[in-house]
Amino acid sequence: MQAEENNYNTGDSISALVYRLLRGPEVLVASPETIRKMAANGEPLRQVPDIPTEQAIDKLFEQRKAEAKEIADSLLPAPIPEAVYLYLYDQIRACALFGLFGPAITYCGLLVEYALKACTYIVESNGNPNFSGAEWDEFETLTFGQMIPRAQKAGLIDEGMVKQFRGFKNDIRNTHSHFNIKKIAQDVVIRNVSIRNVETGETEVRDVPGIENPVFQVFAKEAADKNYFPQIFHISDTFTQHLICMTARLVPEQETANGV
Repeated sequence: MQAEENNYNTGDSISALVYRLLRGPEVLVASPETIRKMAANGEPLRQVPDIPTEQAIDKLFEQRKAEAKEIADSLLPAPIPEAVYLYLYDQIRACALFGLFGPAITYCGLLVEYALKACTYIVESNGNPNFSGAEWDEFETLTFGQMIPRAQKAGLIDEGMVKQFRGFKNDIRNTHSHFNIKKIAQDVVIRNVSIRNVETGETEVRDVPGIENPVFQVFAKEAADKNYFPQIFHISDTFTQHLICMTARLVPEQETANGV
């Protein structure tokens, strides 16, 4: 079946995307009716600038470059030169360099889940795993929650770490993978928000909970992701290194066989 050409034009151009990425927390939150009243009253309304795509991208990369330089040296390297670990660490660090801390946190969850599966598989196979075989196919069907007791049974984690892994799964991995935006934004307060009454013209400045409405939830999530990413990445790296080290201890030959 031939795909039809998409002729929809929502006005959501690359220029508009760049504007949203660079504007920061400066945005008008109002109903269409309120916006019409503000326009009728001569209130100043900022229009989204429409600039050429190439110019918009240059502007975005210029800002991202400056921010990337500030955090580059703090981004943790892969603990071993194994292809999948390198890929996952690269994805986390690349997302962070481009300011995409939400996706970076999601990849942190994937990293820990993969480490649980790969290390448990290596121990269960006594150091001779076949990652292209049916046995590994079974592991790919298992959930993060199912892997925790299996990793414990394999001797990779103790009871104390079981609680830590479950906490990570419930509070970080699941929350971000399922995009529970309200839960992520619940502890964020947006400071000094100007509340304008279009009827009286009065403006009140107050703090607003991040869960106030979907628009504030988006800004709150961005702030929370950026703030918590370094800690979450550190926890993910600690879990991963622990699993790799325990695997090398339980199956010593893996040190030369698979770089673990």
